[in-house]
Amino acid sequence: MAHEFIAQDSLRAADELVDKLYAAALHLREFPKLGRLGQVRNTRELIVSATPFYLSYRIEEEHIQILAVVHGAHRRPPSRS
Repeated sequence: MAHEFIAQDSLRAADELVDKLYAAALHLREFPKLGRLGQVRNTRELIVSATPFYLSYRIEEEHIQILAVVHGAHRRPPSRS
Protein backbone atom coordinates (compact mmCIF):
# COMPACT_ATOMS: atom_id res chain seq x y z
CA MET A 1 0.00 0.00 0.00
CA ALA A 2 2.76 2.47 0.88
CA HIS A 3 4.58 1.50 -2.31
CA GLU A 4 1.59 2.38 -4.48
CA PHE A 5 1.06 5.69 -2.70
CA ILE A 6 4.70 6.77 -2.97
CA ALA A 7 5.00 5.45 -6.54
CA GLN A 8 2.43 8.04 -7.63
CA ASP A 9 5.20 10.62 -7.14
CA SER A 10 8.33 8.50 -7.56
CA LEU A 11 8.64 4.85 -8.49
CA ARG A 12 12.32 4.90 -7.54
CA ALA A 13 11.57 6.22 -4.02
CA ALA A 14 8.84 3.60 -3.60
CA ASP A 15 11.20 0.81 -4.65
CA GLU A 16 13.90 2.10 -2.29
CA LEU A 17 11.44 2.07 0.59
CA VAL A 18 10.51 -1.55 -0.10
CA ASP A 19 14.21 -2.45 -0.30
CA LYS A 20 14.85 -0.83 3.13
CA LEU A 21 11.90 -2.62 4.72
CA TYR A 22 12.98 -5.95 3.25
CA ALA A 23 16.60 -5.46 4.37
CA ALA A 24 15.46 -4.64 7.90
CA ALA A 25 13.32 -7.78 8.01
CA LEU A 26 16.24 -9.90 6.78
CA HIS A 27 18.49 -8.37 9.45
CA LEU A 28 16.16 -9.82 12.08
CA ARG A 29 17.17 -13.33 11.03
CA GLU A 30 20.60 -12.77 12.54
CA PHE A 31 19.58 -10.43 15.35
CA PRO A 32 15.98 -11.25 16.34
CA LYS A 33 16.10 -9.14 19.52
CA LEU A 34 17.35 -6.06 17.67
CA GLY A 35 14.01 -4.26 18.01
CA ARG A 36 12.65 -2.71 21.19
CA LEU A 37 9.91 -4.38 23.22
CA GLY A 38 6.58 -3.80 21.51
CA GLN A 39 3.50 -2.10 22.86
CA VAL A 40 1.60 -5.37 22.45
CA ARG A 41 2.62 -8.27 24.69
CA ASN A 42 5.10 -10.75 23.13
CA THR A 43 5.99 -8.43 20.26
CA ARG A 44 8.96 -6.34 19.30
CA GLU A 45 9.32 -3.26 17.09
CA LEU A 46 12.20 -2.50 14.77
CA ILE A 47 12.50 1.07 13.59
CA VAL A 48 13.55 1.07 9.93
CA SER A 49 16.19 3.78 9.64
CA ALA A 50 15.75 6.58 7.10
CA THR A 51 12.01 5.81 6.87
CA PRO A 52 8.96 6.75 8.96
CA PHE A 53 8.15 3.04 9.39
CA TYR A 54 8.74 0.31 11.94
CA LEU A 55 8.23 -3.43 11.76
CA SER A 56 6.06 -5.02 14.41
CA TYR A 57 7.14 -8.63 14.84
CA ARG A 58 7.08 -11.68 17.06
CA ILE A 59 9.90 -14.11 17.72
CA GLU A 60 8.65 -17.65 17.16
CA GLU A 61 10.65 -20.76 17.99
CA GLU A 62 12.24 -21.16 14.57
CA HIS A 63 11.38 -17.96 12.74
CA ILE A 64 10.43 -14.30 12.92
CA GLN A 65 6.82 -13.41 12.19
CA ILE A 66 6.36 -9.91 10.80
CA LEU A 67 2.97 -8.76 12.07
CA ALA A 68 2.77 -5.34 10.44
CA VAL A 69 4.66 -2.55 8.75
CA VAL A 70 3.52 0.54 10.63
CA HIS A 71 3.91 4.22 9.80
CA GLY A 72 5.24 5.98 12.89
CA ALA A 73 2.52 8.65 12.71
CA HIS A 74 -0.24 6.09 13.23
CA ARG A 75 -1.88 5.72 16.62
CA ARG A 76 -0.15 3.11 18.71
CA PRO A 77 -2.04 0.41 20.59
CA PRO A 78 -2.61 0.90 24.31
CA SER A 79 0.42 0.45 26.51
CA ARG A 80 1.22 -3.02 27.80
CA SER A 81 0.21 -3.55 31.38
